[in-house]
Amino acid sequence: MSILHLAQPPAQIAGALGMTEAALEARLAPLRAKLLEARYQRVPPLRDDKILTSWNGL
Repeated sequence: MSILHLAQPPAQIAGALGMTEAALEARLAPLRAKLLEARYQRVPPLRDDKILTSWNGL
């Protein structure tokens, strides 16, 4: 699973598919929701919350 990235502007993709931008967004909305749902099921990556940067600056 990944981030849904459009390689071209939405207007160009919609024109190539013979639909409006609003119709394209309506078709992409459920796909984005499905990706977001799958993303929430994964274990989130750990955060490095150490303060080493400020220590190195001393």
